[in-house]
Amino acid sequence: MRFRISPRCPPATCFAFLVLSVALLLGTVAASPGWAEESEGVEIAVADWLVLGPVPASLPAFHDAEGPSGKPVTAADLLAFDFLDPSSAWPRAGDSLTWVNGTELAWRETSSPIEIGTSGDSSSVLWLAAYLEADRFVSGKLHVETPDRARIWLDGEQVAEKSEPDTEEAETTGEASADMALIPGKHRLWMQLVSERQIASASAHLELAKELGSVGSVVSTDVTPERRLTVDDLLDVDTVTGLSVSGDGALMAVELAHPALPSDRRRSWVEIRRTRDGGMIRAFRGAPEISGFTWGPGRRYAYVSRKDDKATVWVGDLRADEGAGEGSDSGETLRAILKDVEHLGGLHFTPDGASLIYEVSEEPPEDDSGVQRMESLQDRWSGWRTKTYLHQVSLADGARRRLTAGTLSTDFQDVHPDGSRLLFSRTRYDTAERPFSVSELWELPLRGSDSGGLEPLRLAEVTWMNAARYSPDGETILVQAGPSGFGELGRNVPEGRIANDYDGQLYLLDRDSGEARAITRDFDPSVHDAVWSRADGHIYLTAEDGSYLRLYRYRVARSRVGQGSFDELSTGVDVVDEIALADDAPTLVYRGSSVTSPERVMTLDLGSTRPHGVLWPAERYAQVTFGRVEDWDFTMPPSETGGDGTKIRGRIYYPPGFDPSRAEKWPLFVYYYGGTAPTERSFGGRYPKNLWAANDYVVYVLQPSGTTGYGQEFSSRHVNDWGKTVAGEILHGVETLVEEKPFLDRERIGCFGGSYGGFMTLLLVTESDLFAAAISHAGISSISSYWGEGWWGYLYSAVATADSYPWNRPDIYVDQSPLFEADEIDTPLLLLHGTADPNVPPGESEQMYTALQLLGKEVEYVKLEGEAHWILDEPKRRLWWQTILAWLDKHLKDQPQWWQHLWEGGDK
Repeated sequence: MRFRISPRCPPATCFAFLVLSVALLLGTVAASPGWAEESEGVEIAVADWLVLGPVPASLPAFHDAEGPSGKPVTAADLLAFDFLDPSSAWPRAGDSLTWVNGTELAWRETSSPIEIGTSGDSSSVLWLAAYLEADRFVSGKLHVETPDRARIWLDGEQVAEKSEPDTEEAETTGEASADMALIPGKHRLWMQLVSERQIASASAHLELAKELGSVGSVVSTDVTPERRLTVDDLLDVDTVTGLSVSGDGALMAVELAHPALPSDRRRSWVEIRRTRDGGMIRAFRGAPEISGFTWGPGRRYAYVSRKDDKATVWVGDLRADEGAGEGSDSGETLRAILKDVEHLGGLHFTPDGASLIYEVSEEPPEDDSGVQRMESLQDRWSGWRTKTYLHQVSLADGARRRLTAGTLSTDFQDVHPDGSRLLFSRTRYDTAERPFSVSELWELPLRGSDSGGLEPLRLAEVTWMNAARYSPDGETILVQAGPSGFGELGRNVPEGRIANDYDGQLYLLDRDSGEARAITRDFDPSVHDAVWSRADGHIYLTAEDGSYLRLYRYRVARSRVGQGSFDELSTGVDVVDEIALADDAPTLVYRGSSVTSPERVMTLDLGSTRPHGVLWPAERYAQVTFGRVEDWDFTMPPSETGGDGTKIRGRIYYPPGFDPSRAEKWPLFVYYYGGTAPTERSFGGRYPKNLWAANDYVVYVLQPSGTTGYGQEFSSRHVNDWGKTVAGEILHGVETLVEEKPFLDRERIGCFGGSYGGFMTLLLVTESDLFAAAISHAGISSISSYWGEGWWGYLYSAVATADSYPWNRPDIYVDQSPLFEADEIDTPLLLLHGTADPNVPPGESEQMYTALQLLGKEVEYVKLEGEAHWILDEPKRRLWWQTILAWLDKHLKDQPQWWQHLWEGGDK
């Protein structure tokens, strides 16, 4: 790595920056935010480059003839031609490619100014690449000097162009320049030169804004391994969105997506791969995009293509043709079994593969009056009057029939192993008593005459039900529900305590007798998903074990009165996001991630229980360096301080290259949820802890009381608490952490939470001035307005405030609502909210913003137009994440420039 100081740099500034550059190379000095406030700016030359080429840039055949534009093709047109794609390239010295004429080219490192010999007889093209690394927000100008034609890209976006070469008489070298704003991290500078000279030449330098000359912005061609995680790494990457496995266990379907940046669209496709090694069999790409891929027996499959709001269902059979070689699919058959179906939903094979169960929605008549009488609380929900019903189609000849109707939607659950019966559910809402809804579990015969109408059998009513599946023999039903799913059967809480029904449990329901037994009552992890294997007869489940989401096997007892046993299976990841089990083979595929390891696809042989990875879609992370993550727990003090000796678990993310002995203490960023679910040890996600750490924040995550995954007693503390316990735990934990870790700066602590965590942010800053900056995304400021206006507010409150309402518990709905203590807030507060959020309506942030504005407090409110509870639009997500970091930099690093650049119209 080399640095050059421009001769125009003021002497004092030049000397100080040179000293800082040496210190940065030695890794011993941290940049001081306020060092260069009186400087006149600094210019940094790009000293090192990667070079590819040159290669002859021949004019095309018949270039002298006039084309549609009325002009011939000249050397000037070569510049606009995209010989290579710079949008996502991260070249390294030694990387090679084969040019279109068969010539092998390799990137090589050289120093500035670039002087590369060309053929000289005609035009030549060559490419230059360099890397700009900023340790804070940097703005200024990029200047490129070259006598040749040049196009310049920064992070894959063209920013400048020099379309004409210098004349022989030119006294100075021509220049192309562009405004530059670099967020913290490493950036790609890419240049395409088209030269007609014997020697192609170029150089570049950065002209930094006045106060930014000292911050250690460096120029380097070394892309690995010293590159930190960036927003682009989390957005501009392939992600797995679904996973399924063929009936024989030999193949898996991996559904992937990639954002079509900078638009808000996403490209999606499906890859069929071998489960044993991940080898590609085929891919479904292009238009029309497919969805709803599902496997049937053997290697049969079905999927949906859509056009003009109508769907076509395709069915096929990937039968390996051994004579055609490895990976062949020449025995495939594919045909459309349903065409132009409106409002088509999910697809499900019957076990014999003879038919498909599919879902179709029916919409109410259009009403353009703009006036609507509410039929129920649920009628506020978008699409509530649209109902979904089940249909069946024969794959032999396309004959079909409708299976369900009625005033309630029907949800597919399973098909009996012998194909004779359909298991489905309906949800009935009743405001007479908590929990205000109940799931009806029904069974429908699929065989025999239906001339008199299909007569379903109601098997059970279950509260807080999530899913139901048949056992391999079809005599027992595996039900996923909350602790109160079957009354007292699954509850395991102290006397007088109300169970947290978001704490997932499993039950075995005898189909004939209707009797159920709880199999996870004494199993502390909270169940997420469960599948009953027809291959070995065991149940495989994922469950929250604290911040881990692990994979377990439940060995079903041979006796119906006996208890089975749980085994934890090794997965190689911290969080198992999705599992898929082959119907007729002991093969399980899953995807998962860890705190510093992005998502990958794994397979597991249930006989050996040895996992192995078969697909890692995000290969770009191989170039990223992460900081270490360590567990850090604390115990609440005795009851007189509000504690009870409870151990609160948590973890700390350290920045890459973290040095506890550096002179300047580290800022601390605290993240929490508190709304019953744990903050898992997954990678990325809505709130990427690794990204915050990569921006030089020590990040502390804790799992307060009420969190699932630690047993029902612990999770039940969430009920009717609304932050009373959790706020004290967060404040005590942060105080204890800062005392134990002297490298943390007590004056530079920020806090952040989303949804219920956003509520916790608002509550915390009414109770304490510990934090120097706070952020609330979709936070609840008034519990009563959220309860009444949020689409699911009253249903969530059926757990969080069980049997408690504004008229009988003002101590919760008023006293715990941060809005009524807004005058106590002195912490600079950033409010973030999607304008289309039906879960926590934006009014929750707006009324807090109104209060703090009238009180003269420091508050900012950033609305994300059209976004709901999750920020899914990729460009808006990028800005959302940058806004969070810019707010932290402003208040915890005394670096307001990024915030000013984003929201105040310039660098001030």
